[in-house]
Amino acid sequence: MKKKLVFIVGGNGVIGSEIVKKFNNLKKYEVIVLDIKRNKNYDRRVIQVYFDLGNTTNIQKNIKKIVKKFGCPDIFINSSYPITKNWKNINYNNLDHNSLSRNIKIHLNSFVLSANEIAKCMVKFRIKGSIIIVNSIYGILGQDNNLYKDTNIKPNPVYSVIKGALINYVKGLSAFYGKDQIRVNSIIAGGIEGNIAGSKQKQNLKFKNRYRLKTPLGRMAKPEEIASPIIFLASDEASYVTGANYYVDGGFSII
Repeated sequence: MKKKLVFIVGGNGVIGSEIVKKFNNLKKYEVIVLDIKRNKNYDRRVIQVYFDLGNTTNIQKNIKKIVKKFGCPDIFINSSYPITKNWKNINYNNLDHNSLSRNIKIHLNSFVLSANEIAKCMVKFRIKGSIIIVNSIYGILGQDNNLYKDTNIKPNPVYSVIKGALINYVKGLSAFYGKDQIRVNSIIAGGIEGNIAGSKQKQNLKFKNRYRLKTPLGRMAKPEEIASPIIFLASDEASYVTGANYYVDGGFSII
């Protein structure tokens, strides 16, 4: 049986690396990681290609080059997290035009352009493909200020703007390409225990304890728990699932 080709953008990140491992363990997939970093721990079956998602000016051209070399993917997953160097310092009090526009460009714009380019490729090669975007609960919920009080983390308004826009983009993209049997879905991920985005610092204990109390399962997510549902959404078992924003948040959003 011919293997299905999987492109994983940000495949060397915290969630992305778990996605890569799970697909690689299933022999029916050929995995290609698109990232600015390399992972020395992957076995030889995983092909790693340098890809700068933040280079939005050339993103469509670069995707075409990769497709020309490896073929059009059956499955396209974007689990990347492109941010500016000052990301961890952005908050409601110091938000400025430059921080807002730069992050929208490298994060939101790159997600939109890459997914649409892949969808066009799938149409061209008559692939009934699957596009999956890793998103966040803060695309659908406001950030609770009480979680951040007296901690080393602050609510980031740009994050919510980007993730909220992607919620509706998934709906629009799936509606437009449904006629071509291309499925588009996203994972609404809950908080993942670990480092603060854009920093090597660990999350504050107060923040983690407060987060746990707001979650029915009483804990934050592990990266592999975000990766597992992606296997389902990419598979033929989810052949009638499209336009869905699939909640994987430990119940955080229900209370």
